[in-house]
Amino acid sequence: MMRTAAPTPTARQRRHAQWAGLLAAVVIASMSGCGEPGAAVDTTQTADASGGGTDDGLGAPDTPFGGDDTALDAAKDGGSDGLILPDVSVDADAAGSCPSAPFCTCSKASDCASGFCLDTPKGQQCAKKCDDNTCPDQFKCATVPLTGGDVVNICVPAHGSLCNPCTSNAQCQGPGNGGARCVSFGNAGAFCGEACSKSDDCATGYECLETKDLAGNQSKQCVVKNGGACTCSEAAMKNELSTVCYKDTGTAKCAGKRICLSATAPGAPTGGGLTNCLADEPEAEKCDGKDNDCDGQTDESACDDGQVCTDDACDPKAGCSHTNNQGFCDSDGSVCTKDDACANGKCLTGKPISCDDNNPCTNDACDPKTGCKSTNADGLGCNFDDNPCTVGDNCKEGKCTAGPTKACATDEPCILGKCNLLGSGNCEYKQKDGQPCDDGNLCTANDTCVADVCSGGKATDCDDKNGCTIDACDKKTGCTHTNAAGACDDGDKCTTKDTCGGGKCDGQAIDPAKTCSDNNGCTSDTCNPAIGCVNKPSLGAACDDGNACSVGDKCDGNGSCQSGTNTCACDTDSECASKDDGNVCNGTLYCDKSGPLSQCKVKPSTVVVCNTAGDNPCKKTECEPVSGKCSAKLQPNGLPCPADDNVCTVDDGCQDGQCVSGKVLNCDDKNACTADACDPKAGCKYLVQGGNCDADGDACTVDDGCKDGKCQVGAKKACDDSEVCTQDSCDPKTGNCVFKELTAQVCSDGNECTIGDKCGTDKAGKFTCVAGSGPNCDDGNPCTADTCDGKSGCKNTVDASAQVPCYTGDPATKGKGICKMGLQNCDAQGKLGPCTGETLPEKTDPCDGKDNDCNGVADPGCSPTQWNMRFANADVAGKGPNLTLRAVAGGSNAAGPSADGKYTLRWGFLAWLKAWLGK
Repeated sequence: MMRTAAPTPTARQRRHAQWAGLLAAVVIASMSGCGEPGAAVDTTQTADASGGGTDDGLGAPDTPFGGDDTALDAAKDGGSDGLILPDVSVDADAAGSCPSAPFCTCSKASDCASGFCLDTPKGQQCAKKCDDNTCPDQFKCATVPLTGGDVVNICVPAHGSLCNPCTSNAQCQGPGNGGARCVSFGNAGAFCGEACSKSDDCATGYECLETKDLAGNQSKQCVVKNGGACTCSEAAMKNELSTVCYKDTGTAKCAGKRICLSATAPGAPTGGGLTNCLADEPEAEKCDGKDNDCDGQTDESACDDGQVCTDDACDPKAGCSHTNNQGFCDSDGSVCTKDDACANGKCLTGKPISCDDNNPCTNDACDPKTGCKSTNADGLGCNFDDNPCTVGDNCKEGKCTAGPTKACATDEPCILGKCNLLGSGNCEYKQKDGQPCDDGNLCTANDTCVADVCSGGKATDCDDKNGCTIDACDKKTGCTHTNAAGACDDGDKCTTKDTCGGGKCDGQAIDPAKTCSDNNGCTSDTCNPAIGCVNKPSLGAACDDGNACSVGDKCDGNGSCQSGTNTCACDTDSECASKDDGNVCNGTLYCDKSGPLSQCKVKPSTVVVCNTAGDNPCKKTECEPVSGKCSAKLQPNGLPCPADDNVCTVDDGCQDGQCVSGKVLNCDDKNACTADACDPKAGCKYLVQGGNCDADGDACTVDDGCKDGKCQVGAKKACDDSEVCTQDSCDPKTGNCVFKELTAQVCSDGNECTIGDKCGTDKAGKFTCVAGSGPNCDDGNPCTADTCDGKSGCKNTVDASAQVPCYTGDPATKGKGICKMGLQNCDAQGKLGPCTGETLPEKTDPCDGKDNDCNGVADPGCSPTQWNMRFANADVAGKGPNLTLRAVAGGSNAAGPSADGKYTLRWGFLAWLKAWLGK
């Protein structure tokens, strides 16, 4: 449930309470010596202590909407551009009869047959249920929650609180309009937008723009086109919705209000609508006890004399004061002086600072703003190393660098010159006999010094091993290699006609088939670049030995053609025995003389034929070539064989002479949504099936299921503890919900009357959003009743009946003599009117027995013109007819003013009379 904080007493209410505590009357008695005889003045002042009004909000609604008196803000300055808010008026009789039918006026939920009293731009109206999803124009069907978790569909304004003044996002949001934000328009105030993604989503006259709300968050909202201003709806004027606005001058900025007022309301614009910003004009601070520039501080700069050596203070009664102080200061704005100090209210300049960096290669100076600066004194002479053998030491890039070594070298390569570093620093010379040198001739090498002269060594070898260049040597440039022409040898035995060209030797490739042919059919003819032609014997190649009676002639390893079988010559069987291959199984040879040409042939009766009826792929009966006997031979175990006519077995193979079936074919496609099977002829088949499955290996998705042969991911597991101070998640391994506490996280408890809400543990031990402190709703305006509403936050309602004591004279005269305070009345705009009913000091103080100039002294220096006497215990005696009286006054007193403004009391009538007569 939404909590509503107790209204916070406003400054105006507190001041009224104080005035109500004043005395009911003040009686002032006149002093003797001035005024009419026996006169006395009785002055009584009574202050009305009436308090400011508070929200007269309706009772707790029985729906989320009935009785909601949310206060909203206003729009920016400027007149209307003709924009008309969506017309949401509906003929109530069309849907039923008032007062309880849809769209009839209501004030609470119980007024309506539907049970919902809804805020609309026309005011509060009964809602229409829309279970059939139909609503009138400018309304839309929205789903709203009920107590107990149920929901209901009702017609709500299509554009919610669009263009209503607002001070928080919550004021703009409602059923079907949860994305609305309170859009900030700077000094002009803020008013409600409507969530959108494009301008087509907005009402006529509005466009979809990227905006910022009062919290600085960005979102797309519907706002008036082309920067136009919002107009006030009927409901906004009826409820006098308002927004905070500002008036500024430079950096000074004063807060005020803009209010939607009906045409008949006091202070309303012509025809009704949004008022101008009701705020004080900001001005420079004065020493008057007021926050003139509206920055939250009072008199903070009113007495600043611009002198750092004085402490400035403001007393609204006594005015500004400037007391000399002591301490360090800055007299000249320069960092090149130090120890500037205050003396007699003035800042005196201190001593200059030293900027010497002890570097001879820098020019040292002081810049008043940045301080010491050292610039490079490049080129300035210096002494880097105290070395007599270097000259020209100078400054470079701010550093002293050594100059070049003293020139003691000579042009003679065999004379050594050097500087005497430890002695005089003069150049000394000696011979370099036997030392390597350079005679300047590039055609000699290993030159050496002999008797102060560089003698050349052996000649330089310029041979580049290239027969196509002419090698020579030049003393200055060294070896030269000039291209030559003519025949050469490129070192390749497979080329001919080698010739020089461009400094390289190139030849023409030979044709090995022609150049290297040895006319021998039992050799292959090739060429090797290193050795030339190669004729390699073609062992086993067919050839012809020239004998027509020999068949199967073949080349041997020596490149010769060996004769094959002689088919023409045999006279006896024994002659054929030598030609037998020794394999008894394929029969023996005999001499067949049946033809014109006798020749050796196999005798059919000698060929061994084995019985293979019992053979299989893993056991075969074969003839032994030596013995000629038939025997069964087993094939190697594992040799592939067809054990069955079934493609559902794989790796059939031999095992001890038998062909056995292999392992069953694995038809598992790793898909839980198919039924896997194998057909002996067709192989694996996959039939689509339904059922549960695991699509993603995530325990946080539920109801994963098969569809069209694929495992589809189900919905995410809902892990919502409805607590804003926990981060809700699901453990994908276990599927358990995890609620991580967000310690010290900023949150909102839904109550606009608390600020600084943070996540933590409440008094009951629950980790939740803990309410912060209440906001200060005092707007500093005595003409407003300052309260806080749990839904809308601070409310500053204008109280036109409020009165504030005032006094425009010198504060030192207030309440003295004839001076008295007046009253300022508040108007409908929350502004104070003129001060009325006050009595201000008069310029002169006449002899009338009153303190007319209100300085605390009545009639200073005034001689009495009348006098009053009071006798006590008097004796009176006399005779007639002519009455003669004699009076003896006893216990009498008298008083009168003296020249110095103080009353002097004289006891006794004669003493007073003497003083009066000036005696």
